[in-house]
Amino acid sequence: MNDAAYDRATAYLAKLYSLPLFEQGGRRHPVVIYPPDPDQVADVDSVLGRLYVDAAPLTIYDYGHLHSLQNSGRTLYNGDTYALHSLETHPLRVHAMPGQYFDMLATCDALERELSLAASSKLIRLPLRQQLHRTLPVAQAGWRGVGRSAALGGACLIVFNQRGTYHALLARRSARNASDVNRLHVMPAFIVQPVRGQWQAEWRFSDHVIREYLEELYGVEEGADGHEHPAHQRLTAMLAAGDAQLFLTGVAYNLLTLRAEICALLLIHDAQWWEESSTAGGPLTFNAHSEAQDGRLLIAPITTDEALLTGLPQPLHLAMPPQAYAALWLGVGLARKVISGG
Repeated sequence: MNDAAYDRATAYLAKLYSLPLFEQGGRRHPVVIYPPDPDQVADVDSVLGRLYVDAAPLTIYDYGHLHSLQNSGRTLYNGDTYALHSLETHPLRVHAMPGQYFDMLATCDALERELSLAASSKLIRLPLRQQLHRTLPVAQAGWRGVGRSAALGGACLIVFNQRGTYHALLARRSARNASDVNRLHVMPAFIVQPVRGQWQAEWRFSDHVIREYLEELYGVEEGADGHEHPAHQRLTAMLAAGDAQLFLTGVAYNLLTLRAEICALLLIHDAQWWEESSTAGGPLTFNAHSEAQDGRLLIAPITTDEALLTGLPQPLHLAMPPQAYAALWLGVGLARKVISGG
C-alpha cells in the first residue's frame, strides 16, 4: 500500500471497530496495543493464559489466496499453531486453541489482502470481512478468535550495546518467507507453534523467543534442540547474570489480519555480544540467511527518534508490517526507560 491507501485502510478500520489505534510519527496505524500490567513486564510468560482443546469453526476460507501462495515458490508448509481463542486485558492474558498455518493464510492473511487491494480505490468493499462479521460481532473482533484461524505471533525486538551506544536490530524478510516478503521486521519474529507436537509443554513464550533467536540469527535448524549451541549458552549466561534482560512489552493486535502478536524486548547490555556475533568465522557468528534478505541485518541507534529513523528505510510505517512497527516502538520506549534507570 502507498501512503494514501494506508491511511484509507486505517480510517476504515478505526470506524468499523471503534478501537483506540496505535499512534506514532504523527499518524494512526491499523493496530491496537494492549499493554501488560506493571508486574508482568519482567515476566514474558505471564501473558500466556488457558489452552482450549477444540478449535472454533472457520466461517471464512479463501482457497484461491491459499493456492496462490502455495504456487508462489515461497517456503510454505502447514503446521499446528496456537490460535487466538480470546484476550483479557487486566492482567494481560492470551488464551489459545488449536489452529493450522494454512488455515491462517486462508483466513487472516486473506483478510489483509482483501483490504489492501480495496484500499487502493475510494469505495471499500470487503465481502470476506463482512462474511466473517456475520458470526463474529464487530464489537468482539478485538479480543475473540471466532470464525478464523488467528495464529498467535511473536515479535521480539533486540536492543544491544555497541561500544556504549544502544542499537535496535532488524532485517528485511527473505523472499522465501510466506508472508511480509521483503518487508522490514524485528528479529526474531515468528508464529507461536508447538513444533515438537507438545501442546501443553511448549506453551511457554520465553522458550519460543530463545528457539527463534537461535534459528533466525544463528541458523539453528527449526525444531532442533539448540541447547548445546554456543549462542544458546551465551544467551542463557547473559540472562542469568543480568547482562541481558527479556521483557514483555504488550500485545499488538493487527486489525488488517485480526491477529494478535505478543511483543517482547531482549535488551543486551554486554558489549561483547555484538562484537562476537558480527565477527566472521567465530563460534557465535551470525547466520541469518534463512530469514533475512541476503543474510543482512540492519542496526540503528535508539538514542533519539531521529537517530533511529535516520538508520532505517523511510517511510518506516510502510516498510514494516503494522505489528512489527508497533513492536519496534514499544521495545525502543521500554529500552530507553531501562537504560536510563527510569
